[in-house]
Amino acid sequence: MLNKLMTILLILSLQPTFATSGYNAAGDFSLDYSLNAHGDANFSTFTALGAQSVLAGMDFDGDSLYEILFSIDETLAPGGPDPGYLGVYLYEADGNGGYNHVWHFITPDPGNSLPGLF
Repeated sequence: MLNKLMTILLILSLQPTFATSGYNAAGDFSLDYSLNAHGDANFSTFTALGAQSVLAGMDFDGDSLYEILFSIDETLAPGGPDPGYLGVYLYEADGNGGYNHVWHFITPDPGNSLPGLF
């Protein structure tokens, strides 16, 4: 039992070492789409941009076009305000390799968490 525990602890302690060695994508890797929020009117409320969570590859509305749902928290950005604005955004694939803004919600007042949505 002690040997198994020591093996698990060793593996867990080495994980940061493997992660810091860098990730290099294979030659056949290509970036399909990127979103730059700087200068985008949908993000004009924020003074700083900090990403909190990203969910991708779901089809919420069943139309065979995948969506990306993500949140922005300006308090997470280096030098961001505290409290700050938080937002949730939904983008949907356009079928041609791009994504379109579907909707977003931004907290009306600065805070440190999103209000209950349901």
